[in-house]
Amino acid sequence: MQKRVLLISNPIAGDRKTDLLSRWFVRTLEQSGHEVETFVTASADDIHHRVRRLEPEGERLVVAGGDGTINQVLNGLRDPALIPLFILPTGTANVLANELGLPRSLGAAVQIFEQAHIRHLDMGLVGKRRFLSMLSAGVDAMVTQELIGGKGRIRGYWRYVFPFLKVILRYKPPRLQVQVDSSDRLAGSHVLVSNVRRYGSGLKFAHRAYCDSGHFDVCIFPKRSFFSLCRYYLVALLGKPSWQTGVIYLTGRRIRIDSTDRVPVQIDGDYLGTTPVEVELRPSLVPIIVPDPSRMSRKTPGQTTLIEP
Repeated sequence: MQKRVLLISNPIAGDRKTDLLSRWFVRTLEQSGHEVETFVTASADDIHHRVRRLEPEGERLVVAGGDGTINQVLNGLRDPALIPLFILPTGTANVLANELGLPRSLGAAVQIFEQAHIRHLDMGLVGKRRFLSMLSAGVDAMVTQELIGGKGRIRGYWRYVFPFLKVILRYKPPRLQVQVDSSDRLAGSHVLVSNVRRYGSGLKFAHRAYCDSGHFDVCIFPKRSFFSLCRYYLVALLGKPSWQTGVIYLTGRRIRIDSTDRVPVQIDGDYLGTTPVEVELRPSLVPIIVPDPSRMSRKTPGQTTLIEP
């Protein structure tokens, strides 16, 4: 069935190939009879104004960009439960797309879009701010804070190098207090509230997380030394379970993070603000177009390969 399609394209996502890939994707959809509008973003406000005008009946939404662009679209929608969203992963990490098994192959992407198999993902909420992948407080959020207002031609992971070095050179582990549902408060220097297993490229902290599990997976990093921080990240890079480093692993639907000082917080890879924050879950809310399980063979968690007819 032909549909009206709005494609949101972030031209500065990833390695700047978004425009080329978007045009190819649009051309293929138009050849199949779809009516496609391409909206090239200049800011989050632009995205919010455009997607707020979407009509749920008979429309689909495609996001060509990374996790930050997806988050901006999610927060611009009047009701994120009404319009199916498809991700064309052209960002740097593409955490959510990788978690859902979405391919980088444009041919496979078009096929998945046409099949329109829907999976309803859990959504996180911090005040009025929505997210699908993760929220964290600690060193990674300090790096995203350093990226605010950053300009230049450096794209991809390289743009994190100087902010990371700047943070590490003056790093003092914060003192965080975390409450998960009605549990006792727990102390840590870093907290991750996640709906996904992967964190960035190759890192895996919340190894039991699923996007539609009905709860958050919460990792609390209790030790406060720089050596411990490096060990946490090394174990995640090696794909080992978090408990092997003493990470406290909990699940819950309502999380509060407090601190004596204001500690930076990031959400889906973008700077959110500082503690305190309260996070709550909206289960099985956001419709995402994903590969049809009946046509996919699972290789490893979070990785899928299209079975040719």
